Amino acid sequence: MIKLVIFDMDGTLVDNLECTFKAYEKACNDLGIKIKKEDYAKVYGLSWKEGISKMANISDLNKIKKIHELKRQYFPEFLHLLKPINNNINLMNLLKDRYRLCIATSATRYTAEKVLNHVKLSNIEFVLTLDDVSVGKPSPEIFLKCAEIAKVLPSECFVIDDSEVGLLAAERAG
Repeated sequence: MIKLVIFDMDGTLVDNLECTFKAYEKACNDLGIKIKKEDYAKVYGLSWKEGISKMANISDLNKIKKIHELKRQYFPEFLHLLKPINNNINLMNLLKDRYRLCIATSATRYTAEKVLNHVKLSNIEFVLTLDDVSVGKPSPEIFLKCAEIAKVLPSECFVIDDSEVGLLAAERAG
């Protein structure tokens, strides 16, 4: 029996592709690195370290961290580009009376708070972010931790996620 429904955030509850890409593009431009939206779309859902490395084709950890810091700085400038995914938000509202709801996102806590405050999502019991786990998706850790916090079995959870890494993580969590 399902007791906890776990929603992903990016790409599931909000379309933040343009918003986040613009912040990364500006950060990379500051360092003389050109990125394409197609390259960002390919890493959507990965942790920021892995995503930046693949998107910008760099392995220098200091440069990756600098891009991340700059992206965090620029992100609020582009919040107006966020688009709620109304069908999934409506689904969340339909489920709120029957199930406990939470969010498990590959975003950092900083980004998740900015996004969730901007779109004013409610009915969420708790939010877990990349900052709450040692390894991001496709590791099942974030979903297992959701089950643990909610004091339910992983088999009593249902995951709604749009990314391949998220679905793989959910499958691995059981």
